[in-house]
Amino acid sequence: MTRTWLNRLLLIAPFVTSAALAQAQTPAAAPAAPATAPAKPATAPAAKPAPAKPEPMMAAPAAPAMVPPVTKPAVAPMAAPAKSAAAPAGATKAPAAPAAASAKAPAAPAMPALKPAPELDQLKFLMGRWRCDGKQFGSPVFGPEHTFKATAENKPAVDNFWDQYTYEEKKSKDHHGVKVSGFWGWDQGAKKLVRVGASNAGDWDVGSAPGLEGDKIVWTGDFSGSAGRMGYRHTFTKKSDKEWSHTLEIKDPSGKFVPVSEVDCKR
Repeated sequence: MTRTWLNRLLLIAPFVTSAALAQAQTPAAAPAAPATAPAKPATAPAAKPAPAKPEPMMAAPAAPAMVPPVTKPAVAPMAAPAKSAAAPAGATKAPAAPAAASAKAPAAPAMPALKPAPELDQLKFLMGRWRCDGKQFGSPVFGPEHTFKATAENKPAVDNFWDQYTYEEKKSKDHHGVKVSGFWGWDQGAKKLVRVGASNAGDWDVGSAPGLEGDKIVWTGDFSGSAGRMGYRHTFTKKSDKEWSHTLEIKDPSGKFVPVSEVDCKR
């Protein structure tokens, strides 16, 4: 009978030992250790081979426990392409704003386009190149009366908003010679023709005219130079499409206009 109980103990011992090891690895199994303590004298010889079998059984669950963390990051890269794909879709819509702005751009210009004053057409009869014959009247300043040759040229300038003129009286033994260059234009505020010119003697002049009256444009203004300041009256007369003339008068100290020269120009 003793042998029979001993055989049963040998058969039960591996199961008891594995149960004891399982309880020892879990926190809740710690109090069960005293219950298995009396069995130690009977199981001491057979307890050594038993631990080899439960260790693989306990280690096997630990391996699957590491699998879920590996599968979780694999889902994150799948969501990232969805966001990056949405960004290009938004980028294609962004140019729609500039397109709307450019559609409104043509309506922005409120200022009318600037155009040359139509009043400049009054000077058309002076346009082009001309050959001129002049006469200098006798005076204490210019000497005895004499004749001279001259040239004149008038052309549009500054984007057609002004007319530029050049005029030259040829120098000779009787004539001292004159070179003048300047601009003619239209004063929008004063509603009259204006002019400014400068000569090779260092003189300059500024003047104005109400416009073409009949066949004449009468300029009045002032010369300023080494001889001081003096008023002038300069009359241009249209004779035909191929001929015009101009007469210059200077105001003397008494306030009277005295003729200085008379010039006839032809094509």
